[in-house]
Amino acid sequence: MLLTFIEDFDNLHEALADPETGAVEALEPGTWWLHLAPATTGAVRALHDFARRHNIAYRHTPIYGASGTLVAIGPAADDRCARAVCDTILEAIGPVIHSGTEAAHIAVTAMPRAVNAQPALAVLGMQGWDIEISMLEDARSA
Repeated sequence: MLLTFIEDFDNLHEALADPETGAVEALEPGTWWLHLAPATTGAVRALHDFARRHNIAYRHTPIYGASGTLVAIGPAADDRCARAVCDTILEAIGPVIHSGTEAAHIAVTAMPRAVNAQPALAVLGMQGWDIEISMLEDARSA
């Protein structure tokens, strides 16, 4: 299992792919990699492609602060295999919330870091992400 929390995409890529010191060289095919830092949708796709090229099981599972509690955005609810692997690790960090589908997961993991802020909830509401708003409100009360 590889856990990363490097927010800068270039630094993350270097930490993984550097020919002399990159983490990917030490990973066995099929190793699970959870990236815990917030990332843009474009970065998530690039990391997914990178993992696929190296036969690594990648999931973007960012950690956010909510009412003084760390909340993990776990794999999509319909991704049962990933949930079985990831939830045990993520539950050690804090409450885990799951979006319903992979598309919803991508949407919710691209949101601003400060999920407890009312402006963040308003932005999500304007974009029609009702499921994600209810998950965040549940997380805030956890």
